Amino acid sequence: MNFGDGIAALILAGGYSSRLGGFKPLLPLGQSTFLGEAIPRFHTSGVEDIRVVTGHWSTELEPILNKLGVKIVFNPNHDAGMFTSVRAGVRSLEDWITAFFLLTVDIPLVKRIWLTKGLSSPLPSVKNILLAID
Repeated sequence: MNFGDGIAALILAGGYSSRLGGFKPLLPLGQSTFLGEAIPRFHTSGVEDIRVVTGHWSTELEPILNKLGVKIVFNPNHDAGMFTSVRAGVRSLEDWITAFFLLTVDIPLVKRIWLTKGLSSPLPSVKNILLAID
């Protein structure tokens, strides 16, 4: 059993990116992008089941996500707000997922220590949200 078995990561990337002036998941960040920084942080912390919830820019994003080897969850109701993406992501989780991290794509620099702490916390028998905050 791996450290992150039964734990998933949901990265919300389905919005319009209207306030930031560019498509948030693919905005440059150092030598990478917002999404390119977030995904490896989960992998190196032991989370293998990473899902990116797409919406408005799904056509542009899906080929990139396929190359990154993450699961794609399309939210057809993305225009009704971010919570619809949370619901779409949660609905995509199988019964064996006992907890999940929730991260918006515009906060990609979550510290690995917080992910590791979340993974090592005892979990009750209901589905848990592990917030990746800094």
